[in-house]
Amino acid sequence: MRRASRPTGTNNLRVVYVADFYSEGMGHSENCVPQAMATLGPEVHLISSDLQVYGNSPLYDETYADFLGPARQPCGHKTVSGHLLHRLPHRLRLGYVDMVGLPALVRSLQPDIVHCFDCFSFSVLRLSLMRPAVGYKLFKECHQHLSIVKPYLKDNSEGGFKRLSYRATRTLPGMLAGLATDRCFAISPDCAEVARRFYGVPGRKIRTVSLGSNTQHFFPVDDYETRKERLLLRSDLGIEPGDILCIYTGRFSQQKNPLLLAEAVSLLVKKGLPYRALFVGDGVQGKAISSHAGSVAVPFVLHRELPRYYRAADIGVWPTQESLSMLDAASCGIPIVASDRIGDPERVIGNGRLYREGGAEDLARSLEELRSEQVRQELGRAGRAKMVEKHSWQRVAEDFLEEYLRALDGGHGAQAKTGLKRGLSKSTKECLIDCGVSE
Repeated sequence: MRRASRPTGTNNLRVVYVADFYSEGMGHSENCVPQAMATLGPEVHLISSDLQVYGNSPLYDETYADFLGPARQPCGHKTVSGHLLHRLPHRLRLGYVDMVGLPALVRSLQPDIVHCFDCFSFSVLRLSLMRPAVGYKLFKECHQHLSIVKPYLKDNSEGGFKRLSYRATRTLPGMLAGLATDRCFAISPDCAEVARRFYGVPGRKIRTVSLGSNTQHFFPVDDYETRKERLLLRSDLGIEPGDILCIYTGRFSQQKNPLLLAEAVSLLVKKGLPYRALFVGDGVQGKAISSHAGSVAVPFVLHRELPRYYRAADIGVWPTQESLSMLDAASCGIPIVASDRIGDPERVIGNGRLYREGGAEDLARSLEELRSEQVRQELGRAGRAKMVEKHSWQRVAEDFLEEYLRALDGGHGAQAKTGLKRGLSKSTKECLIDCGVSE
């Protein structure tokens, strides 16, 4: 049944976010956007499957199980960071997640806005087909960078059958989903290209909105306590006060290739330079990383614990693919070194270095360019200012809310107003029970 119309002021707005995977305590979009949106006034819900992030990966147990726990989590609903989390059972179709009961739950919640954290998935397709009957405005995101798009999609001279198959199963259905989409947010310019070329989203519906950082939680060394914290952690890790510590956080995978940083630091150590590298995470490259001179690896830590690691470091390094962690590190006031192939170089320009991706020698040269403490401090201050001004999660949520209100107001540019969020209404509790989601 089509929902009854409600006033669409900020306090009366009901926003439902949808993510195929979710892990508590992480710093991904599905963790941070609903939390920030709830502070602006709307009633916020997040629907996810019972899978942790990367829960359908064959390497989950090896990489994440010790840190996050079992890949599958209990279904049900609870309050998390000012919004309601609903976990639904899932089934895998061709390796992709399909949430059981998603349409029934969304109909019961009667949202004004549905916002998916994927550009195309079973969830996006279902929600696109439901949109006319239920009457919500539909938003989605594209986080897929051009650097990880299959080569046969970018090169028309090879993989003809694979390319046709992809377009039949992704691009054409994506075009249909795009007709029901009010806006697709791409996290970088190259993600916008991916959304248009490979998922059929009309260009006029795409807007680039970068990922964010919690700039109140991720902040630089600025007083006696944080200086003491920095020195103590470095001491615990075996890092001398005069060492230049480079940090990488995330998966130790072939695609992310943090091993390249270990190799670069090893070259600098052989030259007698005071460089060290800290790796926070886990993965298949772990043993190789630890075997290199100057490198130390520690397991994954919760997102709330990462700031002290960034504040203990001097340079943040992500050798190949982009990472949300780059923004958190920059918010902590350290310069960033990243590949010249990343899709959003704005994250680094003016507050770090883009090195020529390829071998450890080029990365080592870029790190050596940051040997001066004064240069690092200047770049770090620039990065912190950039994060506060352009890349805070609060700013991202405000941008989203303005888009929501504009869509509900027929494109007339309604302005977001800050207000008090309301609690879960009785009717919402009843509908959760009706669709089989119990406390």
